[in-house]
This record gives sequence, C-alpha cells and structure tokens, in this order.
Amino acid sequence: VGFSIDYRAMLELNDGSVLFSLAEGIKESMNHRGGTIRAVHSGRTFDYEVVQDNKRLPFHSRGFAQQTDGRLWSIWDMLTWWLKEEPPAVPVPNEDIRGRFVEAVAVGPTDELWVSKRGGGVFRYDGKRWSNYSTEDGLVANVAALWCAPDSTVWAAGDAGLSRFDGNQWSTPAIPKFPGIKI
Repeated sequence: VGFSIDYRAMLELNDGSVLFSLAEGIKESMNHRGGTIRAVHSGRTFDYEVVQDNKRLPFHSRGFAQQTDGRLWSIWDMLTWWLKEEPPAVPVPNEDIRGRFVEAVAVGPTDELWVSKRGGGVFRYDGKRWSNYSTEDGLVANVAALWCAPDSTVWAAGDAGLSRFDGNQWSTPAIPKFPGIKI
C-alpha cells in the first residue's frame, strides 16, 4: 500500500478509530497505491482498513480534522471533506494563493474550521463565512501547524515563531523570551 506513515496526518475520530495517512512517494513498482489506514480497536487488538478510494480521500494527506457532525477534513494540495458518500472539494477562497499547498487543518471547540495555506495566512470558517488572517494581523509567517486549545485559543506555528489567537487578535511572539534561548 505504501512504504511509511506520514507523521503529520494522524487523528483519533469521534468513534474512537484512528486514521493514518500513508506517506507520499508512492512506488508503483512495489505496488504502492497510497491511501489512508483506519485502525479500529476491537478488544485487545486493532483491525485495519485501507481506504484507497481517491474520490473520498486523496492518496496522501498532510493532516486530518473532524467536526462534531462527523465531517472529516483532509488536506493535501487542497482542502476536502468527506462524510460517508459525499466527497466535495471545498477550495480555500483566496485567488491570490491558488496553487500553493494547504499546510494544516484543525477544528476548534465551537466546531469552527481553521486552515493554513502556505504564503496565504490562516483561514477560519465559522460555518457561514471565511475569515483570513495574515502577518498584517500579527500572525507569524508561513504557518505549518495549527492547534485549537480547549479554552478557544488558536496556536499557529510557522518558520518565524509562534502566534496565539485569543478570539479577537493574534499575538506574536506568543510565549515569553527566556534567557539564553532563541525563540
């Protein structure tokens, strides 16, 4: 199926099963087809299912997030969602950054969707409209990881540091400076 698991794309789903994306770099000569592995705990062991239907999930994902309604979001070069047999693609709405990779996806405590796109900042979807945040809003550049904390803050890590969104504004650096440690 693939030669390794992508360390960036693992998620425990609402039902307790776990998704793992296979790493990119598929070798057809070795019968690699890509896909996503779903592990289901059954007593003392795990049962594994390989999801290779590329209409539902891409052959490789960089990350997953799941909303409370079961909607599963997957990222690669675009953002897609999958809820059973419905696989529509949802492009991040910004003409200026098309063609660049979506880097991270996360779901906040109030079920809002957060997405980072290389060179395009961070996007928030509240279920009705998209908002976009950039370095002009105090966000660190080139966000590669997002984490939504239980207190509704959002953390963004990029190549220039760490930013924190308190619900109203971004602050960078989000952590204090420590003597002798460069952050």
